[in-house]
Amino acid sequence: MQDIFKNLDSIDHYKAALSILLKENEKLKAQYNNIPISTFTFEKKNGQIILIQYNNEACKLCEKDQDLRGKTVDDVFVELKEVNKNVKRSFAEKLSFSEQTSWIQKDGDILYFSVNYVFILPQTVMLHIEDITERIKNQRQLKDSEARFRAIFESNLLSFALISKTGCLQDFNLKAAENIKLIFNKTLKIGTSIYDIFDQKNSQNFIDLYKKSLIGEIVFAEKEIEDFSGNKIWLELNFSPTFFNNEVNAVFLNILDITKHKMAEQKNKEALEKENEFGKLKSNFISIVSHEFRTPLAGIYSNTQLIEKYSGRWDKEKKKLVFQRIFNAIQYLNQMLDGVSLLGRDYSGKFTFNSQAFELESFCLQIIDEIHISIGKAARINFTYLSGFSTITTDKVLLRHIISNLLSNAVKYSPQTKTVDFDIVCTEDKILKMKVLDSGIGISKHDLKHIFEPFHRGENVESIQGTGLGMSIVKRCVSLLDGKIEINSELYKGTSIEIEFSFQ
Repeated sequence: MQDIFKNLDSIDHYKAALSILLKENEKLKAQYNNIPISTFTFEKKNGQIILIQYNNEACKLCEKDQDLRGKTVDDVFVELKEVNKNVKRSFAEKLSFSEQTSWIQKDGDILYFSVNYVFILPQTVMLHIEDITERIKNQRQLKDSEARFRAIFESNLLSFALISKTGCLQDFNLKAAENIKLIFNKTLKIGTSIYDIFDQKNSQNFIDLYKKSLIGEIVFAEKEIEDFSGNKIWLELNFSPTFFNNEVNAVFLNILDITKHKMAEQKNKEALEKENEFGKLKSNFISIVSHEFRTPLAGIYSNTQLIEKYSGRWDKEKKKLVFQRIFNAIQYLNQMLDGVSLLGRDYSGKFTFNSQAFELESFCLQIIDEIHISIGKAARINFTYLSGFSTITTDKVLLRHIISNLLSNAVKYSPQTKTVDFDIVCTEDKILKMKVLDSGIGISKHDLKHIFEPFHRGENVESIQGTGLGMSIVKRCVSLLDGKIEINSELYKGTSIEIEFSFQ
């Protein structure tokens, strides 16, 4: 401004300077009027606060057609009483400050304003009023949306956690905190590193998946891990990257405990396998009936025909021999039917443990006598019994199946000149130890792998009658007694079978 009037040496120069001044004034006035925020300028004259200038946006705010210049602040801001009061405060305290205020319209809607009071020496206040109603509404909607999301996030039954690129927790829900406490015995906090949450034995399962997600992959996995107590559990893990400006900025982790689901899945699998085995059992049974039943039935048939034709000519010893053959065939058929029936009950879940008290030594001697009678060979079982208990309490039926099958096999697959050793020891801590040792044909390494499969028979027993059910029955009975079985065998040298289980 000083430059304009510096060298005024004629009236023409003065007019030119005045013209420039007027143009600058018009430019400033245009800029003032086009400020996109309501702007008011007040001056204090003769003790009154007078409006000396306002722009186009201010006209819209006041909704008044008449010229407001020269009006007092009380006349300008009738409804906006808070603004009126603060304009006076700015003059009185010579102070610049900002505030937010609201205005309830006649229709009940609320308008929100951001107001800046700028004090200019010596006696001027410029006022900027911005309508922030939409901004406030958007902020409140965002806040409500965040509150709803947080409520869903916290009440969800799934475990959620947000992990930064540096591996620190940015957020997590209540379920995540509960599960991490139960599984790893760790307390979650914002900023905690995931490297500190997962213990050493499980960390690799999680960290490798997390790192894959950091390069933009959505990673899904089911992992079996150990919790801090050593229990095996199954977790379903889902790592999903989140993006900002087309770059991964965090990883969203969802953890679900699927242990019960996996257990149910395993039970279904076992049930299916059992059903398939049962189907195989039925198929093999048909095969056994068509093959194994033929020989004893043929023996019974032929021997009864011989009795019918020649019994009158035979002496007592000859008749006894023929009747023994019939009896042996019937015994074999009964044993085979008992074995198939027992396995059928096992597969249908009806074969269970039932405990009772009995005298073990006399029980064993009775089974040995039955085997001698059924097989029809000379007594070749050397029985040793060591126990400080007169009676024991366990499942008598299961024990009978074990002893009778083991001894029958040992006698059947051993030469008549060899003795079968049968030892039982009952220890002071109530463990029954049983051992059956023979010097028979033995079992090959290949057949030993399949020894407990129903209907499996060794390659070296084709000439000896049998069903292949005995050892599968023994194995199942030992399992129901919660015991263990160990077999050692060498071809053509013999077999040793040891069994242990507890009793009462």
